[in-house]
Amino acid sequence: MLAHNYTGVNNVQNVLNVTGRNVKIGVLDSGIDYNHPAFGSCFKTPGCRLQYGYDFVGDFFSGKNAVPDSDPFDPCQYHGTHVTGILAGNDGDFKGVAPDATIGVYRVMGCYNIVTESVVVQALEQAYLDGMDIVTMSIGFPGGWGTSASGDTSAALIRRGVFVVSAAGNRGKDGMWSIDGPSVRNSTVSVGSAEMPFHYSQYLNVTSDELVGIRRTMFQSSVGSLSIQLQMVRGLATGSTADDYGCNALPTFTGKAVLVQNGGCNMYTKGLNVQNAGGTVMIVYPSDDSDPVTVAYEYELYLPAVAIYRVDALYLINKIGTVGTLGVSSRPDSILFDSFTPRAPSAFSSWGPGPESEVKPELLGPGSSIYAPWPLRLGSYGIASGTSMSTPYVAGVAALAIEYGKTNVNRGTLSAIVNTARPQINPASLIYYPVIQQGAGILNGYGAVTSQIIFNVTSVNGTFPETDWRDFDYFFSYNNTGNVSWAYKLQSAKAQSVSGFDNTKTLVIPPITNKKTPSVWLSNSSLNAAAGKTGYFNINLDHSSYERSEMLVYNGYLVMYPTAGVSKGFNYTIPFSGLSYNSSLVPILPPLSTGLPCLVQYRENVCLNELRTFQIPYNYPAIVFTLQHPIYRMRIRIAKAATPTLIHASVRENHYFDMSRNFPSAGSMNYTYAWDGRVFSNTDPTTLYYPNNGDYVLLVFLYTYSSGSTPIIWYSKPLTFRGPG
Repeated sequence: MLAHNYTGVNNVQNVLNVTGRNVKIGVLDSGIDYNHPAFGSCFKTPGCRLQYGYDFVGDFFSGKNAVPDSDPFDPCQYHGTHVTGILAGNDGDFKGVAPDATIGVYRVMGCYNIVTESVVVQALEQAYLDGMDIVTMSIGFPGGWGTSASGDTSAALIRRGVFVVSAAGNRGKDGMWSIDGPSVRNSTVSVGSAEMPFHYSQYLNVTSDELVGIRRTMFQSSVGSLSIQLQMVRGLATGSTADDYGCNALPTFTGKAVLVQNGGCNMYTKGLNVQNAGGTVMIVYPSDDSDPVTVAYEYELYLPAVAIYRVDALYLINKIGTVGTLGVSSRPDSILFDSFTPRAPSAFSSWGPGPESEVKPELLGPGSSIYAPWPLRLGSYGIASGTSMSTPYVAGVAALAIEYGKTNVNRGTLSAIVNTARPQINPASLIYYPVIQQGAGILNGYGAVTSQIIFNVTSVNGTFPETDWRDFDYFFSYNNTGNVSWAYKLQSAKAQSVSGFDNTKTLVIPPITNKKTPSVWLSNSSLNAAAGKTGYFNINLDHSSYERSEMLVYNGYLVMYPTAGVSKGFNYTIPFSGLSYNSSLVPILPPLSTGLPCLVQYRENVCLNELRTFQIPYNYPAIVFTLQHPIYRMRIRIAKAATPTLIHASVRENHYFDMSRNFPSAGSMNYTYAWDGRVFSNTDPTTLYYPNNGDYVLLVFLYTYSSGSTPIIWYSKPLTFRGPG
C-alpha cells in the first residue's frame, strides 16, 4: 500500500519482520468476498487467515428482519472487502497492514447498508467470545453518545483487554460535534482521516492543445467503463451561458461526454437530462472545493457517470471556452497523483469534540483515495475514501504493535498508538491544526510498534462542566517498558482554537479558527526514566485570556523530543483540549430570530403565530426545533397560559436522552415532537390523563451534560386545548 511508506509500516514489515502473526482481529462490517486471492480464496479452512465469522443480518436486513447464519459472504456491497483488505489483505503484490493476522468477519449490515445498535452489540459479544485481540468498526451512528448500547459494549470489551477501534465518521462538512458513536466512547480509539502526500486515482485522458490526466472516481458497478474517445462539452441548459447543473432540458449532445455541476436536483435528474440530450457519459464536479461527489442514481439509469474535482473542472471549462474541442477517454487502471492538501485532515473527516467534550478523534490514519481489494465481481481492486478506510489501517498497526510485544493491559497498545502520532501544522496559520480535528495527529506505525513509553493518559480533557475554572493542574506518569534508559525534552506546542458559533450564537460551518492559545506551565523541561522505571511531571494550563463570548475550544500539545536529537528517535505527543467558557452558556438552540423552535400543527409544519385550537384526536400540536449542540436530556411539560412559569403537568420525562445535534448534510435539519394531548401528574408518573380544557403553553427543558445541568427552557406560543369527547 502506498501509505505504508509514509506511516513507517514498510519498515515494520520488511525490517522488523512484523506482520501481525498470532494476533486476532475482528472486523464488524458488510461481510467479505472471501474468494478473493488477497484473503487466500478461503474461509475457515486449515491454514486460512479468515478463521472466524458470522452473518448477523442476512442480505435484505432493513433493521428488523435479520436472517442470521454462519456465512459472512457479501454478495452485494464492497465495503467490508475493502476494509478487510486494508487491514490484512495479501496477494503477493498488494499487502495490507497486518497481512499475517488471523481475521474474524462479523457481518452487521446487508445489501441495504443498514446497521443497528442491537446487531453491533451482538457482533461485539461474539468477537469477544471468539477471542479477538482487536475489534475494528468502520460503521457508526451519527452524533452518538458514549453511553449508547454499542458504546457500553465496546467499553466492556476494553475492560477485558480488547483493543477497540471505530471510525470517527465522514461528517466534516457538518462542523463540530459530528463524531460518530461508538467511537465517541472513552478508551475506544476514534479514527479520523488524513490526506497522504500521494494517492492513486483512476483518471480521464483529456486532449486539446495538450494532453493531461484528470483524476476521477470509479464508474458505477452497473455500467462499463468509458474506453472510446469522445468530445467533451459543458452541460449548459438550453439558452443559458451559466446554468450547468443539468437540472433543466439540455440541447442535443449526441455522443458527447457532458460536464455538469453538482447541486440543484438529484443525480438521477441530471443523468436523465444528459441521456435525453444524447450524451454518452456524465461527468459531475462539486460546487465547492470538497472531494468529488458520489455518483449514485436514485432510480435505475444506465448512463456511465464519474465525478472529478472542482479545480480540474474549472480547467476543463476554461479549455472548452478557449480551445473549443476537448477529447476525453478513460481506462480502468490508476495512476499516481499529488495530493491537493498533503498531510492535512481530510475535509470529510468528522470534527470533535464529543457530546460531553470528549477529546475526539484520537488520531488520524490514511483514509483518502485508498487502493485496496474490491469484490471479484466489481473488478478485484478499487479506490475508496472515508474514515472507514483509516480505521482498519490503525487496527492493523495495533496488531503489529501487539506482535512486537505491546499489551492491551494497562493502556499499553493504546498509548503506543496515540502518543506516538504526529500532529500536523496548518500551513495557513503555521501552528497545529485543532486537536478536535486531528487528535494526536497522523499515525506513526513504526513509532507505535517500537515505542517504549506508556503514558497514564492519551489526552487531557480540560472541560469541567458548569464551572468557571480558568486554569487547572494536571499530573502525568510515564513508564519505561524498554530495556534502555529514556531521555526526552518536554515542551508545549500551540494549536488553533476553534469555535462552532458566530457572534450571533448561531452554529457556523465550517468552524471558526484563530491562533489564540492558552498558557502552559511545565514542572519539568526534561523527562528521564531508567529501563523499567516510572517518571512523573505536571502542568498548569491557564485559558483566562480567552473571552467567553467567543465560545472557543482551546487546543494544544505536549510534545517530547529526544534529548540526543531527532535522528535518535521519534516524538511523543499528548494533546489537550477544552471549553474556554462555562458549559451552561452553550447555545443549544439557534437564535429565536431563525424562527425555531416553534409551535405547529402536526404534519402541517408551519409555525403558528396566533392562538390555535387543538381538538384531540382530530389534530395535534407539535414542536419543531433544531439542536446546535448535543444534549443529554429533553423534558417536556405544560403550564397554564396565564401562569407559564408554574408547571401544571409533565408530558415527557424519561423518553429523550442522548440526543445529537442536527446534521444538514444528512438531511437532519430539525426534530419534531407531536403531543397526543395526554400528561401525567408529577406525583403519579404512571397514570396518563387528559388535562382540563383550556389555554396552555408547552415548556421544553434542554440539558447539556446531565440532568443536573442548568437547563435551557423554551416556552411555546399559547394553544387552546380540547380533549376528546
